[in-house]
Amino acid sequence: MNKFIIVFGILFFFNCKENKAKDIPVEVIVKDSMIEKKGNNNVDNRIIHKDTIETVLNLKGNRRLKDYKNNITQVKSLLDKDSIIGNNAIESIIPSNSDEFSFYYDLTYSTEEDWNLFEKINSLIVEKAQSDVGNCLSKYSNLAEFVDGEYAEGFYADILFIAQSNSNKFCDVFSNLSSGSKENLLDIHNEICKK
Repeated sequence: MNKFIIVFGILFFFNCKENKAKDIPVEVIVKDSMIEKKGNNNVDNRIIHKDTIETVLNLKGNRRLKDYKNNITQVKSLLDKDSIIGNNAIESIIPSNSDEFSFYYDLTYSTEEDWNLFEKINSLIVEKAQSDVGNCLSKYSNLAEFVDGEYAEGFYADILFIAQSNSNKFCDVFSNLSSGSKENLLDIHNEICKK
């Protein structure tokens, strides 16, 4: 299986004659293209293009909730087709603020279909965080600022397991977490990183 990831970054800075340059929020559109070789024992080595999706990644906290919902919808579509989900797409569905987390966790309270979607997505996120793929561990760890209720119990158990399994990476990631996440993960950090 080959993965081709094309990253398109659009960065606009506008300079007005009378005004200083203003930073405009940047959205990076990431296309994950899934390629899979079919066949056994190299008898049938056809390459089949599985799917292409566009996801909006969070850059410096300026992703809109509608973009996050769109990312969830696109990943759902891939899951419905039994397609392989690319790493960038998984990163794009990790909530990065309380509004995104509320939407994400609300999936558990609506339909059975949404509950199943939540379970699949959450499993993918935790798996990638445990495997330390891309920025998944950092983004997943930053959920500590927003998690609560039932989700928090499983979340902290997963973070502890990840920290114990990959202490060096967890300790490195910890310094770059939000202040709220650091505060909520301080006990785990002290247990794992201060040995």
